[in-house]
Amino acid sequence: MAFGSVLDVVLNGVDVTQDHAGWIGFYATMGGCVAALLLSRVADIFLRHMKTMLLVLFVLATAATLWFVLIRLSVIPFSMVSLYLSTILMGVFINASIPLFYELGCEASYPIAEGVTVGVLTMANNLTGVVFLSVMQIPRIGVGWMNWATLGSVAVAVPLLLLFTENYTRTDIDTQESIVPEPHKCAAASINANTKVD
Repeated sequence: MAFGSVLDVVLNGVDVTQDHAGWIGFYATMGGCVAALLLSRVADIFLRHMKTMLLVLFVLATAATLWFVLIRLSVIPFSMVSLYLSTILMGVFINASIPLFYELGCEASYPIAEGVTVGVLTMANNLTGVVFLSVMQIPRIGVGWMNWATLGSVAVAVPLLLLFTENYTRTDIDTQESIVPEPHKCAAASINANTKVD
């Protein structure tokens, strides 16, 4: 999340020190890592429900991001607790979705190799981050647009996920029982058949 790398710049207008911004970003990242590991396990248990999980995550991420933006704009009264909670929840919900997006991407693009799919998704993510950070080079652009860009990018994922059609062909192949007889069983069946003929 490129937004996290400029958190100290975004929070500069509400008198949050760089030290505080660093700790907020740290907790958001660590929370996202833990949530991603837990959610990956949940996704293994509840196969074929990745789209639903992603929808829930992004609705919650949109709410947390909106909370953060309203705090930043002073629509909601500022408090350090609210700032910490909203930012950490943003990190948790957005970062927890990353493994599921990669997995769903591999499912959707099957039989294209997983390495190709993951490479394209990673490249798209990095290019988006480069564009986001490069806009800051425009003179006198300020930082307010970052809040709205982050909120927009999170919110737009919800209708796009609703339009997305799930396809779990790869999972179906991985989980089905082997329908091709094993070689040693074929040999045994052949020997039995020959014995009965004799």
